[in-house]
Amino acid sequence: NELLHHENSGLRDTLTAKKQRKNAGKPLNLQREEEYHSSATFWSPSKFERAREREAEKQHQEEQERLAKLNRKEL
Repeated sequence: NELLHHENSGLRDTLTAKKQRKNAGKPLNLQREEEYHSSATFWSPSKFERAREREAEKQHQEEQERLAKLNRKEL
């Protein structure tokens, strides 16, 4: 009984670790070619915000393209 309990707890720990790795987010693309000048780069909160806005705009654009493709397919 104790051996089964130990095995179950080990399996639960493994499953939890696997789920945590699966939920990792995508990296935010902060580096733009025209903004990068040297090896030492500092990111301000406004640059993070602009990068998030670019990412949101990109996702919105992809969603619009996907919907347009579906509409063309239905016609």
